[in-house]
Amino acid sequence: PKSYASFLWVELIGFDNEQADYGVGFYLSNAGFVPDAVSLFVFNPEFVHTHCGVIDDQLLPMDCGSYGGHPASYERLRQDWTRAQLLGLVRELQRHGIAVFFSVFDIFVDNPWMCDHPEILTVTHEGERTGAISPFKHLADGSLYENFFVKQVESVLCDYGFDGYHQADGYCHPRFAPDKADYSADLAAQFERHTGTTLPADIGPLQGDERDVVARRAAWIWGTIRSEWIRFHADRMVQFCTKVIQAVHRDGKKVVLNNALTRDPFQALYRHGVDYQRIAAAGADGFIIETVAPGVILGGEGGLEANPHFDFQAMLLLIAAAVPDHPLWCLNNTHDVNEAWDVLRHGPTLLEREIYCQSSLFHQQSDSTLRRCITGPLVCLADGVRHHEWQWLQAWWGLGY
Repeated sequence: PKSYASFLWVELIGFDNEQADYGVGFYLSNAGFVPDAVSLFVFNPEFVHTHCGVIDDQLLPMDCGSYGGHPASYERLRQDWTRAQLLGLVRELQRHGIAVFFSVFDIFVDNPWMCDHPEILTVTHEGERTGAISPFKHLADGSLYENFFVKQVESVLCDYGFDGYHQADGYCHPRFAPDKADYSADLAAQFERHTGTTLPADIGPLQGDERDVVARRAAWIWGTIRSEWIRFHADRMVQFCTKVIQAVHRDGKKVVLNNALTRDPFQALYRHGVDYQRIAAAGADGFIIETVAPGVILGGEGGLEANPHFDFQAMLLLIAAAVPDHPLWCLNNTHDVNEAWDVLRHGPTLLEREIYCQSSLFHQQSDSTLRRCITGPLVCLADGVRHHEWQWLQAWWGLGY
């Protein structure tokens, strides 16, 4: 009997909206198994922002069809998807007994809604406005963006009938680490109110977002009251995640979150302002752990050590010890067309080693019994995988688990 729960992260380009079943039958036949859960990677947060409760033939933004709007996968050209077609895909997957989640990032290619709301974009420590959303900021009308986002997520879940929300990059952690962003007047004012700290007058919130002011504000905060700034980010992350979790649970759905950019509990808190234990206590239903050493070794990510295999295994152990009662899925690299790396074709033995190692890590519980640290694999990304590659993966998972 299978001893693991399989989770697949799939772009819409992995399916085919020209088929009556949206390509689900071919997809499952090619895979040779039915996964326990699928996260549809819709990518563009416009999908959430502009949802109005009506599911019709209106087209979704082109970059909902593929990550970053990349034009083609190994199988097909990117297709334009309508709201109704996406609903049909969700229903077809569920008809096979698959739990369906959705996920978006805080970045985008095509997002007219954001043109009207530049105030929520991150302002870096150098005073530069980026193309990434800062989920903690206020909209121009004075309301918190997070309240709007949470309400929209709840509506999307209910209207499309998703089984849950996969809180991914930019929403499970700020895209920029606390030393880099966001040092805007908005966040500075929130920081003062939350901590009771008063910033020097020449760099305080009233000075606005002039580039020089923001740069001096960032240098003073990070150099003088760093721990308070980190704790403020951790508190804001817990506040945001708690709102998401409560809204999703209110409708009987689930929330799973990526961990903070491959980092263990201490580094997640210090480097990214993310406290796994407090988010778990808020009711998170599980975490997806970025054990992505194979992709990093092949050069798929910049800024990380060349061979982090053992660091990432240690990270997994530490997270399992920190949140021992929560399911953990390990993010198994396969390939990513948009990010231009492919483990299955360029380093399959790296993935084989990783699966064997992950499945051999255990947590000793209070009664001295051993519990495997992970619930199963999350395949990233799970489109364009050939039949024999799925067979390889299943053989490795079967032997490892």
